[in-house]
Amino acid sequence: MSRTTMLRKQHDFILDLAGEIDKVLDQLVTEIDVARLQKLLARFDNILTIHLQSEDTFLYPAMQASSN
Repeated sequence: MSRTTMLRKQHDFILDLAGEIDKVLDQLVTEIDVARLQKLLARFDNILTIHLQSEDTFLYPAMQASSN
């Protein structure tokens, strides 16, 4: 799998997770809902951090080194 394929799949996953967070926010009523939201936000934070580190490590240096 190419690096850009991996990054694109991460984009899709991040968007799906953001949609799930949005749905939970719309139905936020009980403490169980709040706990679920906290878990989703923590997961979102972890995945987004890894994704941004991947872009910084692989994508941007390759783009800067490209003559295109």
